Amino acid sequence: DTQAHKNYFVKTFKVAEEKIFILPVGVDTKDFYSKKVEQNKVFKVGFYGSFLPLQGIDNIIKAANLLKEENIDWEIIGDGFEFNRVQKLVNKFNLDRVNLAGRFHYSQLNDAINTFDICLGIFGTSIKTELVVPNKVYHYAACGKSIITKDTPAIREIFAHDETAVLVNGSAESIASAIMVLKQDHIKREQLGKKAKELMLTQYDTLNIAEAFLKATINL
Repeated sequence: DTQAHKNYFVKTFKVAEEKIFILPVGVDTKDFYSKKVEQNKVFKVGFYGSFLPLQGIDNIIKAANLLKEENIDWEIIGDGFEFNRVQKLVNKFNLDRVNLAGRFHYSQLNDAINTFDICLGIFGTSIKTELVVPNKVYHYAACGKSIITKDTPAIREIFAHDETAVLVNGSAESIASAIMVLKQDHIKREQLGKKAKELMLTQYDTLNIAEAFLKATINL
């Protein structure tokens, strides 16, 4: 799905470069799109995921703790491998404004994303974190949302810092700092969201991904 991922397979498994074609994940813009929702009474930061280590959800919770005194609601959608550990962390910090919302059906995600003022990507330390652009980041972008995610070689292939996303080092401190900058600058949030959405519609929607796939099969 990325050049970084291709490089990893070539180096680790000694696969010939010409045998691997890059096909970005992309996004189905019929399922993920911006829509008008009731304006939040309180600023909301949101994330969804399967609680895998690559997502670094513990750093999101630690960022929430750093911003405990700020007027921010946090919605964490999903469950999975690290859910219990994350829940214990929320309880340890006494974060009553962090809502561990549990699993949502795929069809519910678009509505949920559209309620977020800021969307969070992945912040893990695993090798895979450096190699992929996760579904959620494409989905956030298609919804026209401002995104904060870890600065990695893979993410740089699609998103540009301070143009289509805010890229950070992945630490709780960097996440918290970026959130406060965007919270205080609604114009920047709107500009980031607008450019991210345009990027999806012009380069990473289903039509563009299908065309890339056909090109790959023709070249086999």
